[in-house]
Amino acid sequence: MFERIESIYVPVIDLQASINWYQQHLGLKLLSQEKTTAQFSVYDGITKLTLIETMNFKPIRYINEQHKAPYFNFHILNLKLTYEELESAGVKLSSISENEYLHSFEIIDPNGNWLGVCYEKESSPYYKPESEQHPLLDRVGAVFIPVRDLQKSLDFYEKALGLTLYHHWGGGADLGVNSKDNLITLFQINDGGVETLAEVGRSYFSFYSADLDVTRSSLEQKGIASTAAVEQDSLAYCRLTDPDGHGLLVISGVKKVVVVN
Repeated sequence: MFERIESIYVPVIDLQASINWYQQHLGLKLLSQEKTTAQFSVYDGITKLTLIETMNFKPIRYINEQHKAPYFNFHILNLKLTYEELESAGVKLSSISENEYLHSFEIIDPNGNWLGVCYEKESSPYYKPESEQHPLLDRVGAVFIPVRDLQKSLDFYEKALGLTLYHHWGGGADLGVNSKDNLITLFQINDGGVETLAEVGRSYFSFYSADLDVTRSSLEQKGIASTAAVEQDSLAYCRLTDPDGHGLLVISGVKKVVVVN
């Protein structure tokens, strides 16, 4: 149904200044630029990063404050060297934290956006041996979605949307979009404090479908409603809603920077 997570969307105040910073300090490759948007590749990853110059700017920090969960994270191949390299370049960083499976920290960009970074431990199913010959950021690792009922959400994303379950650790689960390097991470919120993606006020990631009509038809057969397809320049898009009311964006026919607010 979906080929990949197409892009992560990050709001910025000044597009050109942000382009310069993301290239210079994070080593991202600029693919294309429009009046208010710019799209980057992240080294070896298939998911892109898109900057959006926004008038009503609100920085992204955590999708859930209690769990300190970022909107998304970058995957890295060397924790010590990457942290030291960023720090020596004057990039503002949070302290390093860890759990059973990974080390993590946040990059704070000049706009005040918090960008998650993770390095997988050997205990992680996504572990890769540490490398001294490494890109600063290897790829976009995962997009994070808070949910009220983990099993209900797993049934939706796995059985209805066709994602593959790679890891279930009790309080959360990773589902891949055709690859364990292209992940949606669901995590259970027990206090009822789920902020839906619709409440966030903007799309911060998108799925890519090769054929939107086929995807919408497949969703309909499974009883999942989606909005009518909307054509915009070289693309078409629709939206659907998950069990928590999160509005999910699906795009098709991408030939240039894609931003849908």
